[in-house]
Amino acid sequence: MTTFIIGFAAGLLLGLVISEFRRLYPRLRESVQASTSARQRIHDVTYEASWREHIRLHVQSLHVASPLFALDEIAIPPRILAAAPYNVPGAQNPAEDLSSNIIPLLYDYPELGSIYNTPSLSIPETMADGADIALVGEPGCGKTFALAYVASSICRQAAETERLNQLMPVYIHASELDLPLPPGQDILAPFFTRITGIYGDKTPSGRIAFINSKFSDGKVLLEIDGLDELSLSGIRDIQKYIAELRTKYPKTRLLLAASPYYLDGFIQMGVVPLPMAKWNNSQTNQLIDRWGKLWNEVIRTKLAAVTNENALKPVQPEFLNAWLKSEPQDYSPLELTLKLWSAYLGCLRGTSQVDIFESFMDNAISHIRIRSALERLAYQMVVKNKISPRNEEIGGLLSGFHHVDLNEQEALLSLPATPGGATEPMGPLAKAPAASSLINTAIQSGLMIDRSETGQVAFIHPVFLGYLASQAARFSMDQVNILDAPQNLTTLTYARFLSKTQDISAQVNDLMASGEADPLATNLFIIARWLRNNPGEEKWKNRVMRNLVEILKSTSTIYIQRARAMAACIYSNQPGLAQLFTKLFSTNQQDLLPLVALGSGLIGDGKTGEKLVEMLNAKSMEQNLGACMALVTLGTKESLEVITHVISSGDERLARLAAEAFAARPELSADFLRNALNSNNVITRYAAVCALGKINENWANPLLSRLSTEDPQWMVRNTALNLYEYRQKGSPFIPKPLPAIESADWAINMASRMNVTVMPAELSKDFLMKAIEQGNAEEKEAILWYFRTIPAPDNRIIETIKTAAEKDERPLQDVAAYTIWLYSMAGIIG
Repeated sequence: MTTFIIGFAAGLLLGLVISEFRRLYPRLRESVQASTSARQRIHDVTYEASWREHIRLHVQSLHVASPLFALDEIAIPPRILAAAPYNVPGAQNPAEDLSSNIIPLLYDYPELGSIYNTPSLSIPETMADGADIALVGEPGCGKTFALAYVASSICRQAAETERLNQLMPVYIHASELDLPLPPGQDILAPFFTRITGIYGDKTPSGRIAFINSKFSDGKVLLEIDGLDELSLSGIRDIQKYIAELRTKYPKTRLLLAASPYYLDGFIQMGVVPLPMAKWNNSQTNQLIDRWGKLWNEVIRTKLAAVTNENALKPVQPEFLNAWLKSEPQDYSPLELTLKLWSAYLGCLRGTSQVDIFESFMDNAISHIRIRSALERLAYQMVVKNKISPRNEEIGGLLSGFHHVDLNEQEALLSLPATPGGATEPMGPLAKAPAASSLINTAIQSGLMIDRSETGQVAFIHPVFLGYLASQAARFSMDQVNILDAPQNLTTLTYARFLSKTQDISAQVNDLMASGEADPLATNLFIIARWLRNNPGEEKWKNRVMRNLVEILKSTSTIYIQRARAMAACIYSNQPGLAQLFTKLFSTNQQDLLPLVALGSGLIGDGKTGEKLVEMLNAKSMEQNLGACMALVTLGTKESLEVITHVISSGDERLARLAAEAFAARPELSADFLRNALNSNNVITRYAAVCALGKINENWANPLLSRLSTEDPQWMVRNTALNLYEYRQKGSPFIPKPLPAIESADWAINMASRMNVTVMPAELSKDFLMKAIEQGNAEEKEAILWYFRTIPAPDNRIIETIKTAAEKDERPLQDVAAYTIWLYSMAGIIG
């Protein structure tokens, strides 16, 4: 009986406990979950802070002057040239920029649009509405710096990246992606070390889970640098990998640094290529002033600690900088940085590109054997297409250099001029140091970097790789085959420097012959870049110039292609350009004259001033605008007086054109435009307001705001208000992802009109073909945008687009031409 009572009591107690547990379980579960979530949030905050700080510190060194200054200390915000916006058929689209009528966006020659102040954007602006961007341009234009600057700004939560600050930046160089990944490896594994600083297999699982969650939530900005340094197959491998990554993590944002000639399938993924803008005088002067200030504040103090302080006098920036600013500002950001560095050290050999590089080399490499070995290594890296070899491969690359048979005297004669004179043989006779010693010396000198996460080493900049390789070419029995990688900027940089010292006529002929079927003549424009500051009388130079002039004069060639030819002629800096453009003024081709005017302004030939003034009286708005822009670029007292007179007393159209042209030189026009806003002449005030809309400086915003309410004339008020609102809302040139064709109202209405169905993406080919035949001009322009996204357009589509580019009127012709250009970048044609 006792046992029964005890058992009954125990069962009753157990039932009560279970009942109470069931009642309390939901609250207990919530409490545990809340506690777990709180701990997870603490971990996430800690991981995020660690991530941001690791990336911020890493990108501080991603510029050539990193041994002297951190990136944030020396940064000049880069600008990007804007592409024409996508216009929705039937919608009220923003007013066009007048300069775009005569200056198209040129991916491979952005100097033209930069100098003439066509619409541009900051990088945060370009990404503000969700588009993925590829920054394209020649080596040294600042692509790596731009990626690093954006990553650093986001990590610091800077105001200028406000709309991107919720993203987590991940910077990685393309050569660090070892593809394909081993079977079973996490698709995000290549980024674990880059994000955390902890080597791959040691990355804690909690951090891996956090990284995966950020990619899943679409909170990652993936920055891939150095695509332009890879072979075509290397770019394809990365594009395939990123496509797979985006399949799993579709919200991942992309910011790439790439070649203006090749992007493979990134184009069909919707990545928008935009060229880096050439620096203007304001940006150049900012860097010169900042360099001088930092040099005396930071570098002199460090130097004084290791030298005789009494012998180390402060550099006087006001004197040195005055000279630097008086020099023609025709340098890339890389070249300007190296010039400043050598000038402040007092060892600048000269102001040519080669002088600037050699001045840098004098300081970076003090021993002739090290220089010779690095040249051999660079050459083998180009030959073997190994831009970032592993440490253990260096010895093999050095020993694989097959040299010509030179005696010691010939080797000595082949040395570059050095301040102390050559005392040792170079090239094939120079004894190379051990591979490890060579790399350590190069890293300590700042000429190479160690990518310890992957065991790779690389030159700090691909320009140094190309330059040193070209120096070794005079000793090598091998030859780099330029045809193997015509869109690989590493190889092209080597060829460009090689062309300054050797006759490369055979290679040029082969390269041009291989591109004869290309409707864009891409190889011709690549080679045209090698003409600049290139001495000698080789026949290939005359052939290239002759072909460019033929394109420029051809009435059957599309306008964008003629603009490219004009820009290439000017950039070549060849003798006889002034005479060429003077002769072109006499042509009767009305659509060519705006380009002739722009070219004359860039040449700086004051003799064309009278012809430009005559062009102001032409009936063509394009000729008027070209003449105004050219007169401003000439920058003489007489040409600027013409511009200010037109703004003050011209008719409405001409005054506006002159004022907007003047805005391209804010350092010259700012005071005049401010005064013009107080003019009693309504047309003058209206023109000055239009000019303010073209000036990307902070002082213009308050003026637009005030005039939008205070000016007595509605025309001036409305113009000021529209421009001010554009600045507040964001530029109309900010690229946006294309909406799905099957959900676009205009496409649905058009399909209904044609009694067809709009299918998604690739399946919409038939609809697009019918629409391009039956649509109006607005609809055809929109349709051409969607043609760009088709992964594998057939010959029928390509021929339809070519026909539109050749026979339709502008701007439809331009949209078709850009579609062909993007197909060329994608490797579909050409």
